[in-house]
Amino acid sequence: MGVFSDAQEQLSELLGAAQPLDSRNGVRFRSGSKGLATLYSRNIASGNLAELAFEVANFAAKAGQSAASITSLVERLRLETGQLVSIDPQHKWPRVGLSKKEHVDIVISAISSILHKQE
Repeated sequence: MGVFSDAQEQLSELLGAAQPLDSRNGVRFRSGSKGLATLYSRNIASGNLAELAFEVANFAAKAGQSAASITSLVERLRLETGQLVSIDPQHKWPRVGLSKKEHVDIVISAISSILHKQE
């Protein structure tokens, strides 16, 4: 499987089923009516095969964490993958670039860890 499909499958296990975007350039993960994260496959930085954008406030609420801790987590993940990202000028949600399976593993491990802290 590819980076995007691996990430989508593993994120679905953690965040619930993904909903395709109307623009067809990715999928969104929701909790009820609130978005948590969006995984993009197109309109992303060169070298990436996917980018994961976090809707910080909603994701923080789901994880039982502060928005600042989620912002810090995203920044740490961005540094660990070392990938540039293409921030959407309208929403400006922080993103992590994924260009290989190891990047997916890093992100999934971190998200799983933070979500399971609250249990």
